[in-house]
Amino acid sequence: MVDEFLEQNFQLQELLEVVAVAVAVAEVVAEVVAEVVAEVVAEVVAEVVAEVVAEVVAVVLDRGFDLMMYLEYQNYEY
Repeated sequence: MVDEFLEQNFQLQELLEVVAVAVAVAEVVAEVVAEVVAEVVAEVVAEVVAEVVAEVVAVVLDRGFDLMMYLEYQNYEY
């Protein structure tokens, strides 16, 4: 009976060691995944912001050119 208890105790200790290793691996994997996701999100956000800024600048320049042409036309009219 004591031998069975010791054998079960040993098996439980081995199982706990395996679980501890699995938890450590899961923590490392979670950190790596979090870093990769953060990098991808940062890149996507940067690209979207750059595209939006480029569009806004293009619209502002286009409207500015239209306004300049309108004002120049008004000067010739008088």
